[in-house]
Amino acid sequence: MGCVAGSFRSGSIARRFGKVAPDGQAACGARSEHGKHLTNSTPQVRDVVLFDLDGTVLDTHDAILDSMRYATQQVLGTIIPDEVLVAEVGQPLVTQMRTLAPDEETAQELLVTYRSSNERGLDQKTAPFAGIEELICTLKNEGFTVAVVTSKREALASNSLRAFGLYDLFALVNGMESSKGHKPDPDPLIQAAADLEVPLERCLYIGDSPYDIQAAHAAHVPCVGVTWGGFFGREVLQAEAPQMIVDTMTELHDAIIALFQGASA
Repeated sequence: MGCVAGSFRSGSIARRFGKVAPDGQAACGARSEHGKHLTNSTPQVRDVVLFDLDGTVLDTHDAILDSMRYATQQVLGTIIPDEVLVAEVGQPLVTQMRTLAPDEETAQELLVTYRSSNERGLDQKTAPFAGIEELICTLKNEGFTVAVVTSKREALASNSLRAFGLYDLFALVNGMESSKGHKPDPDPLIQAAADLEVPLERCLYIGDSPYDIQAAHAAHVPCVGVTWGGFFGREVLQAEAPQMIVDTMTELHDAIIALFQGASA
């Protein structure tokens, strides 16, 4: 799906601050032997926007919670409070199951049972958040590169985005397999910058969980927390001290522009 002009307020941002091609591929930064990018001597701008997926781009709250309830009741034979079931959403699924299970064998059984429930008709149980497509198109038209960095398996994330016509809007979709470390480790963000061939200093991260914010801090990347995911309240996000917290797509656009302008000033 191609982009048309968005409806957000800020005008077009000239590409004078970073050579970002229309297809979303950015100019190369110097890469170290370990795959990390070396900092350029010239000042960087924040024109690469990395998005979390679940709770940020796609509304998957009910699908995830229903599957967590099903798996734990089937495998553990007990009802666990919802706030406990979703407390670690944002980290890889196996990490969440290991927290809930008494041993590795049970964790793997939970994982299989969860996936059998969650992935059955997934695209009928989830949807993009209202306004996210318009926001992404607006950012692309303004010269930003946009990408997805998620703890979900890459194939599942990509298939969901394709189902809603969003996949081709992103320059990159990185999933759990794309990096050795996982949120709250900074490695997913470092790897995304390397894959996009841009300095990490040009990136900012958008997410709805404390693990998103922790990963961004660890990578020294500014982060905007969004409140519409449904998994974590504003107070949980505030405790992690992101640069900004927003409640609407318009506020998110304004926050991205403010961070861009602050970096390029």
